[in-house]
Amino acid sequence: MHMKATSLEGSGNYSLGDWHDRQTNRPLLIGALALLLVGFLAGIAVGYRWGKGNDAPQPQLAAQATEQVPPARGLRDEVVNYAITFLGTPYRPRGQGNDGFDCSGYIAHVFKNFAIDLPPSTQYMIKEGQEVPEKEARPGDLIFFTGTSEDSQEVGHAGIVVENKGDDIKFIHSSSGAKAPYVKFDSLAKAGYRRRFMVVKRILEE
Repeated sequence: MHMKATSLEGSGNYSLGDWHDRQTNRPLLIGALALLLVGFLAGIAVGYRWGKGNDAPQPQLAAQATEQVPPARGLRDEVVNYAITFLGTPYRPRGQGNDGFDCSGYIAHVFKNFAIDLPPSTQYMIKEGQEVPEKEARPGDLIFFTGTSEDSQEVGHAGIVVENKGDDIKFIHSSSGAKAPYVKFDSLAKAGYRRRFMVVKRILEE
C-alpha cells in the first residue's frame, strides 16, 4: 500500500514504512543535537574559567620571586654566620686575607663576600652607613672603638655585632691583644671596651 505525500523538497511517493522510520528516528536526532549543544556550551564555560585562572598569580612563581630577595634578618644572620667561620684566624697588621686580618681588613673581607665593599681602614669605614643608638644595635651592625691609648679620641678598632642583650653587646673582631691575637668574640660590658666605645653604624639595609 502506498500513499502520496508532499515534502518541503517537492512531491514524491513514500511508503508507510519510510514515514514510520523517519518518525522513530526524529527523537534520537533531537537528542544528539541537544547533547552537542550542551557540550559546546560546557566547552565555552571551561575555556572561560581556564583563561581567568591563568590571569591569577601563580603561587610557585610568587614563591620563587620571594626566594630571590631574602629578608634583611636572613642577610644579617648570613653575615654573622660567615664572620664566625674565621674564629681563631691570626691577627696580622694590614691583613685582609685568610692567612690573617687586622680589625678593618677582617670586616671588609666578610662584607665583600656579600657584594658590599667597605674601605679596609677604620678611619674611613666609620664614615660608612647610618649611626644607630646602642640599644638598637642588631646583628651585622658595626661597632667602633678608639685606639688603645687612654687619651685616644680617634677611631682605632672595629668589630661586627653578633648579639644585643639590651644591657650588653656581643661582637666578633680581629683582636691585636698580646694574649689573644686572633679573631674572637668579645663583650662591650668589658671595662676596656666600654671606655673606648664610640658608635654603632648600620651598613645592612632593613
